[in-house]
Amino acid sequence: EALDRELAEIDMLVGQARAEASALRVAAEFPAVKFEHAGGWKTAPNLNTYNARYYEARWLAGLLAGKASRSGIAGYVAGFPVPEVVQGINAFALGMRAANPRAEVRVVWLNSWFDPARERDAAQALINQGADVLANHSGSPAVPQAAQAAFASKGVRVIGYQSDMASYATDAQLAAVTHHWGPYYTAVARAVLEGRWKPQPVWGGMKDGLVQLSALRADLPAETRALVEKRRA
Repeated sequence: EALDRELAEIDMLVGQARAEASALRVAAEFPAVKFEHAGGWKTAPNLNTYNARYYEARWLAGLLAGKASRSGIAGYVAGFPVPEVVQGINAFALGMRAANPRAEVRVVWLNSWFDPARERDAAQALINQGADVLANHSGSPAVPQAAQAAFASKGVRVIGYQSDMASYATDAQLAAVTHHWGPYYTAVARAVLEGRWKPQPVWGGMKDGLVQLSALRADLPAETRALVEKRRA
């Protein structure tokens, strides 16, 4: 909230997720500034909300995990049990079971968005429980790094999150659930500059380009790649 106030001298401010009450307070305090708030649901004359349907790409990621897993067990390292995270886990599990009806998804909650040491420990605990594919909803590359460390000995694979994590998991990454906000932010900034901006909530998905299953491995079996692309469409 303090940072929002400090930056409120500009024409548009894009705010963080899960800070809705403070966003509403600051928007009321600076009515001439246009605010874009990620993940909220309440709007104001100068406050809009936006988010992505991450579950769409999570389902595809689960499908890919189900095809790749030999043990039928995936491990999921998650920040907090808020709706967006639970939604993603459920979608991943449904996708995995579309490939393997007996598949299991085991979850470790961090109660933190960013804690590399605990993320790594959680990933290792899941590997020790038999998970040979990992996914995460947390903020560091620790989970992909843990998968890469266990790739040679246990064949552990990983679905990256937020961006392509292949630089941290060269051998282990199967694909990544990636965010793509650039075009949306550009369109919003243009609307503000041209006087067309209005609070119109956005909840875009894969067809809108806000979230994708990206960076699929070049060496995926042709059958698996074809299945993912078929379900993507």
